[in-house]
Amino acid sequence: GGVGILVKSKLNAKQLAAKHFSSFEHTVVKIALVNKKILFLISVYRLQFVATAIFIDEFTELLDLYAVSNENFIIAGDVNIHVETESLYAKQFKELIDLYDLKQHIDKPTDVKGHTLDVVITPNKETYLQDFNITELDLSHHFLIDFNVIGVPNTQQMKTITYRSLKNVDMIKFN
Repeated sequence: GGVGILVKSKLNAKQLAAKHFSSFEHTVVKIALVNKKILFLISVYRLQFVATAIFIDEFTELLDLYAVSNENFIIAGDVNIHVETESLYAKQFKELIDLYDLKQHIDKPTDVKGHTLDVVITPNKETYLQDFNITELDLSHHFLIDFNVIGVPNTQQMKTITYRSLKNVDMIKFN
């Protein structure tokens, strides 16, 4: 369990305070893009000991916050639902994604048992993700999901500022 987002230091990014949910952990990072656009990165991990029905309700609240904001976002993480099946909760999850006109980009197994537990979700109209690779590693029972984000970040420019210490100025000579 646990969530995290690593961001290159040259990007103009800020971790946001996020509403607490009982059924999943999440973190939100706001990245500034050129032309005053924003990309929200949202990492989620559903807690298995909390009922899936509660997760569906709370995940709906999360979608209410971001899917209707007209901002670009990526929700990625482990929802611990076999989304490739036709189980009750898998159907409810997929219906929720459809209801908000979102796209779940992962359509292959993401764990060693052949299930799709992990998701990468964006607004359906957006096409800023490409080059998906799902790779089995010996680090976890989950696979690595790797992809590229198309977008021009608003990078932080390093600026050098030089000044003199007023303590070192001879005020008599200066006058």
